[in-house]
Amino acid sequence: MPTKSKVLDLEHIVREVAVRTGGTIKDTSKVVDALLDVLSENLQAGHTIHLADFATLTIPPQKQKEK
Repeated sequence: MPTKSKVLDLEHIVREVAVRTGGTIKDTSKVVDALLDVLSENLQAGHTIHLADFATLTIPPQKQKEK
């Protein structure tokens, strides 16, 4: 029987990172929020983000709607 996959939301991710780094939830939340802001801003600017051994993030160009 297949195992149901676990879905982590931002709160869970922050808690996991805080535990692993020994940081506070408050400080870890600031760091995670800043990281997500940097990623989002760069993706919106059309940049590709390559995180070695993890993922390459990009937003594909949108097709223009015909009028």
